[in-house]
Amino acid sequence: MFNIFVNLLRDVGVNPEIAKYIFEMILFILLIIIALILKLLADKILISILEKTAKNKKNKWFNNLIKSKFFKKLTHIIPLIFLYSMSPFFQLIGYIIRTGLNYYIILIIVMAIMAFLTSVNLFYNTLEISKKRPIKGLIQIIKIIIYCITAIIIAAHLLGKSPLAILGGIGAFTAILMLIFQDAIVGFVSGIQIASNDMVRIGDTIDMPKYNASGEVVDISLTTIKVENFDGTLTTVPAKAFITDSFINWRRVFEKNVRRIKKSIQININSIDFCTEEQLEKFKKINLVADYIETQKAKIKKQNKDNNITKGLTNVGIFRMYIQNYLQNNKFISKDLTLLVRQLDSVENGLPIEIYAFTNTSNWVEYENIQANIFDHIIAIAPEFDLEIYQSPSGTDIKKLLSKTNRV
Repeated sequence: MFNIFVNLLRDVGVNPEIAKYIFEMILFILLIIIALILKLLADKILISILEKTAKNKKNKWFNNLIKSKFFKKLTHIIPLIFLYSMSPFFQLIGYIIRTGLNYYIILIIVMAIMAFLTSVNLFYNTLEISKKRPIKGLIQIIKIIIYCITAIIIAAHLLGKSPLAILGGIGAFTAILMLIFQDAIVGFVSGIQIASNDMVRIGDTIDMPKYNASGEVVDISLTTIKVENFDGTLTTVPAKAFITDSFINWRRVFEKNVRRIKKSIQININSIDFCTEEQLEKFKKINLVADYIETQKAKIKKQNKDNNITKGLTNVGIFRMYIQNYLQNNKFISKDLTLLVRQLDSVENGLPIEIYAFTNTSNWVEYENIQANIFDHIIAIAPEFDLEIYQSPSGTDIKKLLSKTNRV
């Protein structure tokens, strides 16, 4: 067949040597097509068998090798063996084919190593320690080093020099390399600091207003940290930002399974007064402050007698004690952590009464419901103590006031 093809080309005036080149090139292209078909068949048959085996065995490590396409990379060996076995038939371009196949071997090895490293990371991520010490950044650094070594080996072979000589020459381009890999280097150093100080883990809930990040950390890589926000969007934050900028990590809150309530209501100062006997009798009907009123009345009576002064209970003081006891009896409030009802400095809006307590759940939805229910109750019960919750007067309030004035 070879002679027939060469004779045909010679008859049309083509040089015999060129005709041989053309024949070998056409043959090589046909072999490449066959090799690609073999690769596709290997992928379809072998991978399907491996996937079925993985399902039966339910081996995490084996499954991760499949997910990382490790075996798919190895199937490149089949067309490689085929092409190598056919290379002796090429006289003119045989050297070029064998050289190309040598580089192909290096490529297969590198791809297999990369896939294996990916599977290592996937397997590691199934372990509990991965949330505290992610290794994705380290894996990426190893991959970069392998890519660099591979590039040096290929360059040394093409130039006919020792790899060490190539490395020596790279010294002159160190500044350029530092510039090119600046983010990777800074990110790697930041990643080490983040991991060593245990600043961020996968699964942590963080707030970083500068980058509009408020949600769960879903990925920590060499140069970036991905945050899935509460609205479902994804924010990518540079790893170095967690070293240079401030952020809030809610991990401790979720570990303790508590969440802080720190919220206040404003009491109209004009509604605060000493309690009359009638008021005290009315307030004593409220179980949560009945004992407190009796105890304090006895103490105040003795103090007034001993010091010859007139002192009494205030409605806001009894109200504070009511809130304190109400929270003490609330099953959704933690009794092991600080529970405080206090007055803040008076402001133009009135006297702030602040609730400082912790819920016994860190679930956001449950926390908001508990907090809302507490303040719903406090706002609704305040009039029972003859207190008014302050709010800026609206147009409706002014109309009511004018209506009352006109009636008078």
